[in-house]
Amino acid sequence: MKKDITHKFENVTGSISLDEIEIIAVSSKKNARVDLCIKANMNIPFAKIQLYSRDRFVDADACFDSAVDLGEEIERRWRLQAESEKLQARIEELEVQLRQGHHCSSFGMCQDAGEQLQAEIEALKGK
Repeated sequence: MKKDITHKFENVTGSISLDEIEIIAVSSKKNARVDLCIKANMNIPFAKIQLYSRDRFVDADACFDSAVDLGEEIERRWRLQAESEKLQARIEELEVQLRQGHHCSSFGMCQDAGEQLQAEIEALKGK
């Protein structure tokens, strides 16, 4: 994908590769607030989870636990998607190696290497 996300906060500017970002949910019971943040040298908030319509602390507090649960689920799914993309890239890399074959002096060694690649591909697909 190779896209960069640029941010400009007071005293802090820069960019982060979208391929490398990690999303975390940061909750504050004191403020009855849950933010989704990009984890970098500092947490960069980009979204607020708000499960209430009136700006009253009592409403925010009543929904706080659900907002935390939702934030943690979004964080978990982001991590799973990133892991899935890495696994898929590795599988594709191994499949290319398998299609290209192996250049070795003994057919037995090539066959063993091909079987090992196939076994690794199957193991990765099973995850």
